[in-house]
Amino acid sequence: NQRFIKKGQKNNIIFTSGSTGFPKGVIVPESAYFHVAKALIKKLNQKKTDLELLSMPFDHSFGLARLRCVLVSGGSALITDGLKNFPSIYKFSQTNIITGLSLVPSGIEIIKYLLKKKVNNFSNRINYFEIGSSAISEELRFWLKNNFKKSKIFHHYGTTEASRSFLRPRGHNDDFKISNNWIGKIINDCKYKLDKQISLANKKQGELLIKGKNLFLDYLEHNDNKNKKKDGWFKTGDLCKEENSKVFLMGRLDNQMNVGGKKIQAEKIEAIIEELREVKNCLCFQVPDKIWINKIICLIETNNYTYKHNLEKSILNIFNNYPNHYKQLTIKFLHQVPITDNGKKLRDQKELVKFLI
Repeated sequence: NQRFIKKGQKNNIIFTSGSTGFPKGVIVPESAYFHVAKALIKKLNQKKTDLELLSMPFDHSFGLARLRCVLVSGGSALITDGLKNFPSIYKFSQTNIITGLSLVPSGIEIIKYLLKKKVNNFSNRINYFEIGSSAISEELRFWLKNNFKKSKIFHHYGTTEASRSFLRPRGHNDDFKISNNWIGKIINDCKYKLDKQISLANKKQGELLIKGKNLFLDYLEHNDNKNKKKDGWFKTGDLCKEENSKVFLMGRLDNQMNVGGKKIQAEKIEAIIEELREVKNCLCFQVPDKIWINKIICLIETNNYTYKHNLEKSILNIFNNYPNHYKQLTIKFLHQVPITDNGKKLRDQKELVKFLI
């Protein structure tokens, strides 16, 4: 991959499973991280005197970027192994004032549950708060609005390849009249456009393409990802629409699902379930959920001899050792999994919802 490296240029290589579950190595120039760090520090008004609770792993691009922001600003970080020992973190915060937070929505739910009535003792000292790119429920938005009145809060949109491309305010003055799927304002020196040439029924929508100083260079062994770039633009795979100069996220062009703050490909779950000898076919999709924002629906086509109750228990047992986002499963048995005229699994979610009635 020497073709991507300029003389004197420093690059980072991040190895990740990616949103689709397929491994990839992403080549990111140091200048891209530095550009994003400066943009975030300015937006969050991050200072040398700030102490940030940094609880995300550094094999996560969000955690790495937050560490860079702390280093560039000259501030300090409390690095912890997740939120497993939050009571100790809270006790520490009373004498060593934590002034910055960076969490994914599922992490915020944990803090919300653990703090309960003590939330003001913690939140009143928070100067800034960055939220990861997963969706956020209206209930959580109200909780942030009511309990972090002095904090600058931004919710970012962006993948490993494009880091933070858009930032949406989520603080006390957040406008609840604007749809929750607005992805925010684009950062400096970054451009976007919607590719409406893709085959879509709704021509007002298109795939979101991004270009800018925050963009990655390329992939290692990038044959599987070679179609992700188009004339210097990064193809996000996100289906968006634009209204009144605002970009709204409408869904995905592939079968990626975002459940409980975690991204997973539908085919990955289907493959695991279809390994059971009683299962003839499986099809997964997601629907809205008040607690988890989304939950997974599994439509199961069984062999004739299957006892459905035992099979349901077997499927749920499979996922006991998997992360929490696998466990938000609702299982429904059908005589036949819905397929298209071409014999492929039906992926149109509007059509699939009919099978839940």
